Amino acid sequence: RDSKNVRLKGIDLDWVHPSCREAVITSIADGETRFRMVDPYREQGECMIRLFRGDTREMLPGASEVRLKGDAEDLGGGIRRLKYDFSKVGAGARVGDVLAFRKRNPDRPCPAVFVENAENVVFEDFSVRTADGMALLAQLSGDIRWSGGGVFPREGRYASTQADATHFSNVRGKVVVENCRFEGMMDDAINVHSTCLAIDGIESPQKFRCRFAHPQAFGFGLVRAGDTLRFLDDETLDAVGEVRVRRVRRE
Repeated sequence: RDSKNVRLKGIDLDWVHPSCREAVITSIADGETRFRMVDPYREQGECMIRLFRGDTREMLPGASEVRLKGDAEDLGGGIRRLKYDFSKVGAGARVGDVLAFRKRNPDRPCPAVFVENAENVVFEDFSVRTADGMALLAQLSGDIRWSGGGVFPREGRYASTQADATHFSNVRGKVVVENCRFEGMMDDAINVHSTCLAIDGIESPQKFRCRFAHPQAFGFGLVRAGDTLRFLDDETLDAVGEVRVRRVRRE
């Protein structure tokens, strides 16, 4: 944060015990699925499960996340059982496929790397193997390059980040991502976007009230005194005027 000309080179970020626990399916029969945990098991409560093909490492075609409540029954010998038929999910899970258990926080906390109000940031041969949220969240900055490395699980694992690999939000200048590998994320590889606020009311020629369209954007320091705002028509997205900001108050 608040930095210029930062270069991160040759870094490989990982966790000994990623928050996403993985298991290999050993049998599917009679409406239940048995599996062997690869990671230490912990009670899940309500969890979200993503499936991967054991041989190709691809996410199970046609399947979104499976949401389940309750804990898996311990059958001994490292085998556990869920009363759920994963063979009926999407293209159909099979023996040898991998279950990735996660208790995903809907607010997507804890990105591996956070960049804000920075200029000319370079990630070179930089890898993120897992994270409890996104791998890289960069916002309100200028000129960012990621060259070499990427976001992918370590050898033997299937899932990487529990959200998008990257978000470049309101980044000016150039955003360059090259020669990178993206694999096993629970969402998109690359997002480059601005942030728009909807006008809820005009209180005077110099004062209006607006809102973030997404609740997770609240608190995002998007508008500051001295900034220039551009108004867009909500139907055509055509620019219809600009103003310079004198003062901002958050409510």
